Amino acid sequence: MKRVWIWLLTAVLCFFCLGCGQPKESGGGSASRTITDAGGNEVTLSAKPQRIVSMTLGTDELLMDLVSSERIAALTYLSDDSGISHISERSGAVEHKIRGTSAEAILALHPDLILIGDWWKLEFLSTFRDMGIPVYVYRTPYTVEDVEKMIVEVAGVVGEEERGQALREEYHRRIEKVQHRAEREKQRSALAIAGAGGTAYGTKGSLYDDMCRYAGVYNVLRDITVNGNTRVSKEIIIEKNPDVILVPAWTTAGMEDVPSREELLADPALTAVKAIQEGRIVSVSGRTLYCVSHYVADGIEELAVAVYPEAFSREGTS
Repeated sequence: MKRVWIWLLTAVLCFFCLGCGQPKESGGGSASRTITDAGGNEVTLSAKPQRIVSMTLGTDELLMDLVSSERIAALTYLSDDSGISHISERSGAVEHKIRGTSAEAILALHPDLILIGDWWKLEFLSTFRDMGIPVYVYRTPYTVEDVEKMIVEVAGVVGEEERGQALREEYHRRIEKVQHRAEREKQRSALAIAGAGGTAYGTKGSLYDDMCRYAGVYNVLRDITVNGNTRVSKEIIIEKNPDVILVPAWTTAGMEDVPSREELLADPALTAVKAIQEGRIVSVSGRTLYCVSHYVADGIEELAVAVYPEAFSREGTS
């Protein structure tokens, strides 16, 4: 359960290496290059890897828009889950799905590149490195800008620089369009009741918090000091008095006790909260709350629509 939760929130889910070394020609000549990953490891790759294994949902989503499905040896099992995956309608094009860290199962896929996030316990990676299989470890993105840089970085790793640049430009364009609409509205505050069992999610320094900033939304949880067990209690909701409360439309093991819209509206202790009084309890997809790929642009738009529905109903959301 804990592994699934970690997978979702940080990776469900992550993959940008800040400060990575630039590619350089290796001893293999023009057909190969050497890149330094987030762990400081030199990784020698073919010009365009053909058997890529993705170990996080974030790289699942990015790879499906960077390379042909024939070049992907495996995605994660989360790629098939429409509640959290942006590629569930297309993930069936890749036969194999990874669940867990079985080295034997991964080796059976004959990978020529393994993409994995730095939040994993990475001891088992030595098995692949000892066999000469390239493993690229990327750093978790914590800002919208990190994701933009990540697009270009991972595109370089898989040898699709031109496609990566096109994705980056589209990502940037879409976010700017949402910002232009949201900035016309009087700013509203929001509180997301997500996380495992209703723990505080999206506090200051998180990718979700930065997404709120781009959506023109004030994230009230950025003001609180929390640890991994801090819950969004009734006291916090009352104290922060948000204009909008966001609840996830997707749950998994450990998240079932997140209160529903109906439960929040019926709670007599919350009647003074603005979001309750105005009925602004909005269900937001897991794909938005837990995204760490270039689909963050979609997430920023969904957050803005959830908080400023009138602005987008006037003009449309496309």
